[in-house]
Amino acid sequence: MNLPNKLSIARIVLIPVFVTLFFLPFNYMRFAALGVFIIASLTDFLDGYIARKYNMITKLGNFLDTIADKMLVVCALVLVVVSALIFWFPQGLIDISPVPHPIYTVYFIVTVACTMIIICRELFISGLKMIAQTKGITVMADKLGKYKMVLQIIALCILIPVADIYELNRVVGDYFIFIGTIILVLATILTIISCVNYLIKYRNMFSEKEENS
Repeated sequence: MNLPNKLSIARIVLIPVFVTLFFLPFNYMRFAALGVFIIASLTDFLDGYIARKYNMITKLGNFLDTIADKMLVVCALVLVVVSALIFWFPQGLIDISPVPHPIYTVYFIVTVACTMIIICRELFISGLKMIAQTKGITVMADKLGKYKMVLQIIALCILIPVADIYELNRVVGDYFIFIGTIILVLATILTIISCVNYLIKYRNMFSEKEENS
């Protein structure tokens, strides 16, 4: 097994470490979880760079890299939503009815919506790739997909420790919530555009002519 594949496997192994640290009962555990998340994210960029530079691109590597990316991002997004539930609800800051703290309600709703859209997009693209494989077609990654991945990582790096930051300084926490949410929305917009781009690019796979040939 080559080095890029080992890095992808390391990223998968780091995911349960990241999740565990996120919930361990010690001060600023989310900062510790963030550190693991950053290390895991760096392996994503590193394995691709090494594979391209030293011509180590393999089918197994592509599979492991894709799966590891999706697992890391989806787990992090779910943790951000869970964190919002755990941190905001006990303090009475979240309420779907008219509320005195709209920024927290907006943050929670937007985060949930973005998470659902991103997960649905990943499921759709995975299904698209499965169909393409049965037809002998290789679905290539596009630049939009890479850009949205970068924005997702940046947004998550801001939002993962936001509860701990809020406890240290409420004003700074509000800024982190605002900036992280904006970046997550931009990432979600790119996610939708990327999904549509894939659908247009490979639309011939769904044509009746293709099915009947």
